[in-house]
Amino acid sequence: EYVMFISTLGYTLFKVADRNIGDVFLTLLVLGFIIGLISNWKVLIQDKILWLFLLSLLSQILSWFHGIYFTPYTPSFFSLSPLANLFYFFILAYWLKGNAYYIFSTLTAYCLGVILACILHSNAPVDEFLLGLTGQRVDFGITNANHTAALAGSSILASIFMIYFFIKEFRIYLRTWYGISYVSFLAIISVINLLLVYMTFSRSIWLALFCVLVILIFYVFFRNVSFNMKFLVKIIVVLISSFLLIYSLLQVPQINSRVFEEHEVIAGLLEKEPDEIASSSVGLRVKFWYSSFDWIKEYPILGLGDRNARAFVIQKSPYLTQAVKDEFQHLHNGYIEILISYGLLGLFVVLGIFFIVFKNVFMMKSMYRNYVIWGAIAFSSYYYVINIFESFFMFKTGEYIQTVFLGCIYSLYLSRTLNNKKDK
Repeated sequence: EYVMFISTLGYTLFKVADRNIGDVFLTLLVLGFIIGLISNWKVLIQDKILWLFLLSLLSQILSWFHGIYFTPYTPSFFSLSPLANLFYFFILAYWLKGNAYYIFSTLTAYCLGVILACILHSNAPVDEFLLGLTGQRVDFGITNANHTAALAGSSILASIFMIYFFIKEFRIYLRTWYGISYVSFLAIISVINLLLVYMTFSRSIWLALFCVLVILIFYVFFRNVSFNMKFLVKIIVVLISSFLLIYSLLQVPQINSRVFEEHEVIAGLLEKEPDEIASSSVGLRVKFWYSSFDWIKEYPILGLGDRNARAFVIQKSPYLTQAVKDEFQHLHNGYIEILISYGLLGLFVVLGIFFIVFKNVFMMKSMYRNYVIWGAIAFSSYYYVINIFESFFMFKTGEYIQTVFLGCIYSLYLSRTLNNKKDK
């Protein structure tokens, strides 16, 4: 168990920072899980996530043959990995054992792993950080700025969640030097990642974090039906604080400019034909999506057959210039890319993961249930939004984020289910 715990920390810390090292730890986790699956298969096989995993394999096989025989596209990349890899979280959940110490350590390793990735991928991380502070957009060599921002934004969610949990449940340790040190460390991590989110100037991540804030406020509001004066005062304070924070951020010239620089493009989207839309950041995304709609309508159930179909759609688009076709290889929307590659069956698998996790977490009986629900709502809101503007479902960055967060969220439910069924 401890070897697998160390492997979990190794995977979480190095998967993006140094993929080769991270994959070694991932291999150990997978091999260990296979052994665990053999010895506990009667219990594990009852989990609907594993059945959904089998459906993911079947859907990719069917999509492949469908693409070959029934579409003008010839699939060239047969692999079960694109959808199957989205289930790594189940392995992580299995080895975390629902142990709060393991989960906190994993989330802490994730936060450190994001910073370590920025250091190792950048040729001059200190200079790039200082450049970012001056208002220049930076990415620290991680794919592009949106991917760096996605990692940093999710790290903010993790660190704030841990601070909140620690203060609520382990307040007594705040009287000790190590308790204060840990919370201070998490606070520093949060500040660093907030700065990273600012430096990347990724509007989709800003929007995702804003949506998380709004959704959590509504969740708290509707969950507390008593509406006593103390609760109402808290809600008013949170709303006013949130408004003042957002207003203050918009006073920063770089942020204000980035938020509103494409308002004319957005305003004209409904009035213009796709080929008339400006080829700006927002405009190109809309053109990519328009380019996909006819293919989705033509082959809705099984898609075109593999993940490279996204590049095929771009090449066949009547709305994009040749220069754009040469530069871009993906459609900048996770949901559309799943539909293009694997159809509605593939999208059913992807969204089914979250549905099963949510359903099981909400039904779970545990003293920590509310914290897990908070975490599930926050992460899902964040992850759903960022996939509207980038194809994180189909990238290693998204696979990594989903594995760590869903693994931590699902761990408590899975461990209790296993223990209960073993006792019977």
